[in-house]
Amino acid sequence: MESVAGHARRAGARSCFCLAVVSLLALGLAAPQAESGLAISASRPSILLLSIDTLRADQLGLYGYPRPTDPALARAVGSFTLFTAAFTPIPLTVPAHASLLTGLHPRELGLLNNRQGLAPDHPGATLAQRLKAAGYRTAAVVGSGVLAGGPTGLGRGFDIYLDPAPGEATTRRTAAEVNAAVAPLLEMGEEPLFLMVHYYDVHEPYIVPDRLACLLRADPVLEDVLEQRRLRGVAYSKVLNRRRTEPLRRQGSEITLREMVAQYDAAVRLATDQAALLLEMWDASRSGPESLVIVTSDHGEGLGQHGYWSHGMNLFDETLRVPLLVRWPAAPRASRRQLGQVSLLDVAPTVLAAAGLEAPQDLPGRDLRQVVAAGGDVARQPLVAQRMRYVPAQRPPGLRNWRAGDGFAVLDGPLKYIEEEEGPPTLYDRAADPLEVNDLLRRLPGRRAQFHNVLAAWIARYPDRLVWPPQAVDPERVRILRSLGYVDR
Repeated sequence: MESVAGHARRAGARSCFCLAVVSLLALGLAAPQAESGLAISASRPSILLLSIDTLRADQLGLYGYPRPTDPALARAVGSFTLFTAAFTPIPLTVPAHASLLTGLHPRELGLLNNRQGLAPDHPGATLAQRLKAAGYRTAAVVGSGVLAGGPTGLGRGFDIYLDPAPGEATTRRTAAEVNAAVAPLLEMGEEPLFLMVHYYDVHEPYIVPDRLACLLRADPVLEDVLEQRRLRGVAYSKVLNRRRTEPLRRQGSEITLREMVAQYDAAVRLATDQAALLLEMWDASRSGPESLVIVTSDHGEGLGQHGYWSHGMNLFDETLRVPLLVRWPAAPRASRRQLGQVSLLDVAPTVLAAAGLEAPQDLPGRDLRQVVAAGGDVARQPLVAQRMRYVPAQRPPGLRNWRAGDGFAVLDGPLKYIEEEEGPPTLYDRAADPLEVNDLLRRLPGRRAQFHNVLAAWIARYPDRLVWPPQAVDPERVRILRSLGYVDR
């Protein structure tokens, strides 16, 4: 966990950060530059996209979690559509955000790890590029150096892209610090605004106030949660999956999984409280009324299930399923739960449609508002997710449940088929087996060919663009990733 000195360094860095915001405003949003002569219709809404890193859907009260992790956010999203079955195409930060901003699968983008970024010559444009060309102001404030705009290529098209600068005391910022940077951006310029906001508080290590941690730790309902997930009595050290988690053991004694889940839940509460404040700030600004607002995450977290704590290397729902909350422009003040299966790949077409722009035909996602407006739930549509890729020589020390090569999942309603280069394929019925522990292929071996053919057709349709092995990475980029806890991802 971060030391007291580390907190002091962050407090000092915050004032410098706010000064940088003011300076950038003079260069960026105060005089927005459109890349085309397209006129902006008064009906084109501003757009807020909030990504809360590492937030699994079933850890929110909005999604049925019995602990108080999101009361303020739940009150703030009363008019939103809640998608109950939203999934990331890959449970890893940089590739997932690249898909969120382009609408393309990480396989097409050539991004299957955090060390690489969008290739300079990649033809896929980001939402910021498309919206800026249409006359939007574009800005982003991110809470972690893992999403540094330059190395990742995700800063393309943004008039302002505020990320923790290399060489600063910390390469992550709290949600409160991110909100402080957002505030002055909301009133700059008259054109519609596309604003992406990224929180990192829910990413390990969880830096939360002791008061909040104690509140969530003392809740007796946590025991019921652990029992339902078959984790009662499990030690956190039994599910360690990265060498960097060793310092979290207390002087050689084991930390209980109960304590670590309580820390995670406290971080969720911290981030969702700030998310509610952000929505309040947004609605009070000139951009807020009649705007499109999307709240989501890039991936979830293992939290001990399947012997795994983190994310990136398996394809179970605890890392693939994410929250997705959408408030439509001029939407009626009534919430609605959508039960159909959707993907983060649907976000880009939805945003473009709201802005009055036509989505490129090569985007695999759908405009969700059009689907919802048709009535009923989103039509069933198989999704394919992919995990990060490793070669055997890259196996990180201390990693558990690790497999080399590629791994894919086909999600078809309640059924999920997982196929990896190492190990046998598996099939789960998540309606009857939400913990994904009973492999149906043992008694239904004939289903393997059916799903394998679906996956083979998908792989043939989307050729692998990953440069492998990865090219040399800038040493400063490696330092930032290591400071955030990433080892070989």
